[in-house]
Amino acid sequence: MKSNFLIFTFLFSIFSLINAEPQTEKKAFLLNVNGIFIYKAKDINQKMGNLNFRDEFIILENANDEEWSKIRKGKEFGFIRKSKSISEEILVFDSSVQKNYLVTKIAKNQILAQPFPDSKSLGDLEKFSVLEIFSYSLPFEDKKENLEQRWFEVKTKNRKIGYIKDTSVFYDSLEKAKSIAQKKQISLSGYALVSNPVYLTEPGGKEIETNKRGSSKKGEFIPVKESQERKGVKYFYTSMRNPSLSYKMQATPKGFQDNPFTGWISEMDAKFFTPGEFSQYTLRNSKYTGDKLLLEKISAQNEDLPLNYLNVYLNSIANIKEKEKSKFLIASLYVGYVNSSGYGEIVPQSFVVRKEEESYTVFTGNINNRGQFELFDLDQDGIPEIFSSMETNSMSRVAFTAPAFYGYVKGAYIEIPLPGNFLDNYTVDEKFLYLNEREGINKKVDQKKYKYLQGKFVEVKN
Repeated sequence: MKSNFLIFTFLFSIFSLINAEPQTEKKAFLLNVNGIFIYKAKDINQKMGNLNFRDEFIILENANDEEWSKIRKGKEFGFIRKSKSISEEILVFDSSVQKNYLVTKIAKNQILAQPFPDSKSLGDLEKFSVLEIFSYSLPFEDKKENLEQRWFEVKTKNRKIGYIKDTSVFYDSLEKAKSIAQKKQISLSGYALVSNPVYLTEPGGKEIETNKRGSSKKGEFIPVKESQERKGVKYFYTSMRNPSLSYKMQATPKGFQDNPFTGWISEMDAKFFTPGEFSQYTLRNSKYTGDKLLLEKISAQNEDLPLNYLNVYLNSIANIKEKEKSKFLIASLYVGYVNSSGYGEIVPQSFVVRKEEESYTVFTGNINNRGQFELFDLDQDGIPEIFSSMETNSMSRVAFTAPAFYGYVKGAYIEIPLPGNFLDNYTVDEKFLYLNEREGINKKVDQKKYKYLQGKFVEVKN
C-alpha cells in the first residue's frame, strides 16, 4: 500500500510539472509617472499597495494570462493589470541565457545606478569599452540619431554593475567583442559627401578602380553602413545597388548589372552626415525652384524623417466633380539618395499639401504614388480622399501596382483597404466607389456600390 502511495505521489508530481503554467522571471522598472496599483489577487477589489515611478520589481510572467502579471517587489508577491502599451509603462529586461558582450559605441557614455538618463552615475565609460551583459531591454529607436538602442544591465572590467543605454548590438564571444573594440568598428546610419572618389577594398587597403560602375563621384553622396578606424583614420563603408528598376517597374534590360557597388572611403575623402544633418543639407541645397516655404513646411511636419529635398516634385490634382485645379497638391520626394549612375538607396514619399494664400498646410501620412492621382471628398469633411492608380494599359496589373485609396483618419493619411481584390476594376465619382467584380472569364460583370464612411467602405444595397 505504501509503495502504491509513493508511485501515485511521484506520478502526480510529474503530471503537475507537465501541466504547470509556463513562467519566467524578468527584472522590470516602472515608467508610469503616476504609479500603478498592486493587488493581492487577480481581483480589482483587493488592492494591497502601489508601484511608484522608477520602482524595481520582478515580473513572474505567465504567457497564458492575458490580463494579469504576477510580480515580486522585495519579498512581497502581488498582481498588476497588464497594460496594452506595456513598453510605455514598464521597462522590462530579458536575461542573457549565455554570456554576451557589449562594445560601447556612443561617446561620453556613463554607467548608471538605474536605467533612467538622470539616474546616479557610477562612472564614465570610454567609447569602445567591452562590457559583460547580464540583461537587456527591447530595442527602441533614437529618432534624433536614427539609431536602434537598448538599455543594458552590464558589468565593467573593474566589476561595477549598472545600466547603460547604447546601440542595439551585442556579441556572443569576448574575443569577437575585443576585435570590434580594437578596430573601433561601429554600425552607422547616414551618408557621406564625397570630395575625392578614392574607394578602397578595406580600411587602409587597395584602391578600387575609380571608374567602377556605380561609384559616386565628387559632390555626390554615398549611404554609410559602418565605420572603422585604422591608425587614427576613420573609414566609411558603403554598399549600393541600382533601385530604379523596382521603383520604375521597368523590365530588366539586357546586360544589366545588378551587383552592388561596395567599398571603403577615408574621412579625408568624404564628410559624414547623420540622417538629420543630411536632410538639412539637402534642404539648404535643394534644386526646387518653387516657393521654398513649401519645403520648410514639409521639413517641420516630418522632423523625424530623413527626407532628401534635392529634388521635389509637385502634382496638381484635378477635382473630378469641378473639372478644375484643386488647391490640394501632392509633393513627392525621397528618403535616401541615388547618384548619377543610379546607385544608392531611396524610398519614395508623397504628402498631401493644401495651398493657401501665402502659406501651405502639409498633411502627415505617406501616399504611395501609383502614377495617377484622383481627388474626392466622399465623406464631405473638407479634406480630400486620394485614389492612386496606374494606367491599366501600361503593363500587366500586379499586386504592387494595384490601385490604392487613402483617407484622412485621426490626423494622418492612411491607406483604406479596398473591397474586392487587386485584379478588380474600380471607378469613383463624387459620391460612391464602384467595384466591377467579374465572376469568371467570359462571365458578366457584377457591379457593387460602396459609400465611404469613417475610414471604411460600406456596401450600398440597391
